[in-house]
Amino acid sequence: MSQSSVVILGSGGLRSLVAAAVVLSHAEKVKLIAVHIKDGRENADVRLEHARRQADHFKISQRIELELPHLQPEAGLQGKPGPAGSQLVRPQILLAGMAQALELKAGRLVWPAQFDGDYAAIARSTEQTVLTQHLAQLEHPQVPAVETPMLELTDVQMLELGAQLDVPWQLAWSCLSGGPRPCQACVACRRRRTSFEHAGMVDPVEKTLKPARV
Repeated sequence: MSQSSVVILGSGGLRSLVAAAVVLSHAEKVKLIAVHIKDGRENADVRLEHARRQADHFKISQRIELELPHLQPEAGLQGKPGPAGSQLVRPQILLAGMAQALELKAGRLVWPAQFDGDYAAIARSTEQTVLTQHLAQLEHPQVPAVETPMLELTDVQMLELGAQLDVPWQLAWSCLSGGPRPCQACVACRRRRTSFEHAGMVDPVEKTLKPARV
């Protein structure tokens, strides 16, 4: 496989949707390979379905779906803390992505991490990523560096970028519940709604939440 191959860690959410569009918008032609990690959260099945829809939209033919249910077996739906050790989830996700990129001989690994301009969270994530990458490269120097194109964007900036690239927002799932429709009560739903409002944009998902007229 050529060095133009790019592995992207896709969750089926807004960040994955925009990050894929960003990678494919560059003049350089790349082969995008989608890696999705199905963890133990309640919304794992619906996130997987939306990750598949995003891959279909971007015509990503090569997809890898990893079953890692131990990562987040209990995620708080109302913003409650996750299980003990949940802070160790990100390194495991990164190591899984690095392993896939190494096996596929990909030249790049894209992780769509984004923290809405929270500089403390950005700093922690950056340090964690660098350390995890260093650990992997001790054994395998050819592991590609992790790219985080969304890292320093606010939620509004991310939506504006996605709008410029004409991404289909309905293909992104944000809710922490398992569906069939977003609950509109969890922290992720509230964050999504607030972000679209502040960006002055209409979220097409909102239309599906309105009761049909009799």
